[in-house]
Amino acid sequence: MMMSLFLGLVPIVLVGAFAVTAPIVGASAAFVAFGVGTVVSVLTGNARPHSLRSLGSAALVVGSVMFIGAVGADALPLLWIAAVFGGAGLGAVFSGITRGLVPEVAPHERAALFATIYLVAYLSMGLSAIVAGPFVDVVGIGTVAVSFGIVTAVVALVSVFTTTTHTTRRKKAIAPRQAARTQPAR
Repeated sequence: MMMSLFLGLVPIVLVGAFAVTAPIVGASAAFVAFGVGTVVSVLTGNARPHSLRSLGSAALVVGSVMFIGAVGADALPLLWIAAVFGGAGLGAVFSGITRGLVPEVAPHERAALFATIYLVAYLSMGLSAIVAGPFVDVVGIGTVAVSFGIVTAVVALVSVFTTTTHTTRRKKAIAPRQAARTQPAR
């Protein structure tokens, strides 16, 4: 949803909320988000998938809140900070998802896995922007942008909670087995 925000709504937000009419500014915001996401993905090659998903989701929450603050306070610099955090979060989450799932499937199943990952990603980007678009004329771009930011933050918070809960349960389930292995045989 974060990329839907930067690809679909930010150009309209820039015009409606910030009176910025240069298309390069909207394109630059998307470039920053995607660029940071790419850099994070490359630099976190040795990180664990669960950690990437948890930290990435947390960064998406921060990016969403910064976006809401940018629109609410008419503070364009916050929009750039939102792009950095949102892009970092997206890069970490996407890397965590792919790095966590790819080893779990057989090599001949990986094409279907990636097709599914990209299908879900593009549907979440496209459908959310399509749903939000008609409301711009009804309630205004500021309200739509803030609402979209809130929904994005809530979804990211749910992701933080579920990823962290899953990791905690997994560690608790593994701990007794590891303890049994380290005890000497009698």
